[in-house]
Amino acid sequence: MNKILSAALIGALSSAPALAGGTHGGMEVGKPGKAAHADREVAVTMNETDDGEMLFEPSSFSFA
Repeated sequence: MNKILSAALIGALSSAPALAGGTHGGMEVGKPGKAAHADREVAVTMNETDDGEMLFEPSSFSFA
């Protein structure tokens, strides 16, 4: 029993660093952009109904 527990503990502890952050391929999702590069602003309003449904206004976007 001790060998199984030890093996499980070692496996769990050695895999934890692999799950830690990383670079995500250079994506900058969620980071603010540079104001000098912005050429438009999009306003989105989100409301939640009593049953938990999220409604967005506008419901879609179209960019040329």
